[in-house]
Amino acid sequence: MTPWQIMQTLRFKGTRDPFFANVGYLLHFDDIANPQAWPDVRGNVWSRVTNPTLIWLEVSSEQTKFGGGALRMKTATGTSSDFTLVASPIGGNYSLGTGNKFTLEGWMWWTGNIDSRPTWGMVLSNVGTEIIGIVMWTANQISFRTSLNGATRDDLVNPPLNQWVHMAVSYDGTTKYWFVNGVLAGSAVVTAGAAQTVQQYTVRGASSGGNPPYAYMDDLRFTFGICRYTANFSVPTEAFPNS
Repeated sequence: MTPWQIMQTLRFKGTRDPFFANVGYLLHFDDIANPQAWPDVRGNVWSRVTNPTLIWLEVSSEQTKFGGGALRMKTATGTSSDFTLVASPIGGNYSLGTGNKFTLEGWMWWTGNIDSRPTWGMVLSNVGTEIIGIVMWTANQISFRTSLNGATRDDLVNPPLNQWVHMAVSYDGTTKYWFVNGVLAGSAVVTAGAAQTVQQYTVRGASSGGNPPYAYMDDLRFTFGICRYTANFSVPTEAFPNS
């Protein structure tokens, strides 16, 4: 069976994630008591590296998908700033492996306002520190960005606004797939090239100034070496498993 078929068979049967060993990071953002802490199920230590004294990127209970909280990205009135969390992978840099297979997914609540710009993904050290990620592009647009074999692709969608939306991008070694709420939004043949090296995980918000609305992110997961989705799938009805 393919990874996608296994996931569909096991997803709603209370079974542990069969690919948990390949999970690079898993963030639930549920620690409301410590809004400036971001526990990672995989043990990666996250820290703020841009504007470290500001509180505009923190766990909040205002909008939650699963559990008690979500990461709130609050705009900073009157300023233009980046708010970035990063973590170095446990054990140091590592290869995505033959074919550069991966799956990046998570939940997002966004108003479409460019004053609140959510991004999550990872940074690759051997393609000029380009990011593979799910990135706010312009007003009401999200890009599924990949940098493989020295070429960067930005594949754009217009996600539903003012509601929780599951976003996912996966790659099986030859084809890139991107999904909105479990529905295949597009695919493209992409040459894998040499194995890419992951040097950093990143979650980022950017503000162009102005007042709220906010953006929120919840249950972010990156899986390396596994393409979980190649066709329409049922989105999770509970938080990603911790084992």
